[in-house]
Amino acid sequence: MGSQITREVDSVLYTRCGLEVGVAASKTFTAQVSLLILVALASGVLIYKANYDFGAGFPQETESAKAAKDLQRAFAAGALQPTEVYLTTTNGSPLTDSQVSEFAAAVATAPGVGQAQPPVKSNDPAVVRISVLLKLNPATNEAIELVRDDLRDALHKAAPPGTKAVVGGYTAIFADINTANNRDLSVILPAAAILIAL
Repeated sequence: MGSQITREVDSVLYTRCGLEVGVAASKTFTAQVSLLILVALASGVLIYKANYDFGAGFPQETESAKAAKDLQRAFAAGALQPTEVYLTTTNGSPLTDSQVSEFAAAVATAPGVGQAQPPVKSNDPAVVRISVLLKLNPATNEAIELVRDDLRDALHKAAPPGTKAVVGGYTAIFADINTANNRDLSVILPAAAILIAL
């Protein structure tokens, strides 16, 4: 009664179910509430932190779990999964003994290193591997952050002139996955938000 549509048409059948108050406004309200719910759900991603410690969820009474605890008590926590550090020359020439010993000394005192094994020469004289036992459990987020940030940076800087160092192994793989996940989330979430807003 009294709406624009009733004045425009020739005949009207009133349903007597009350005053119609902005149908479009109720759709807008529903859309706004839906958007707020989506934003609230998506905001959890901002504080999301992946956990790669698969052993933490397993029963702790098994023989393998007990062996892991014994290993951590007797050795550096990283003995469960040593981190591999490789030193190679940039031009393919053989590494010198002084380059290897200088780098091995730097590895032993690098951040988070509990123990560094002696360098192992490969079949290629331009490459040497040093196994590193971290002070932290190699599957924890703290160890992953350590390898991704402090340890890699320190070892890259410690490489003697004419060489380069790379850090690999279990923890380094998860550090790379973590970096890729963070980059993807920083691109995908804003893109999804823009598409939803359209």
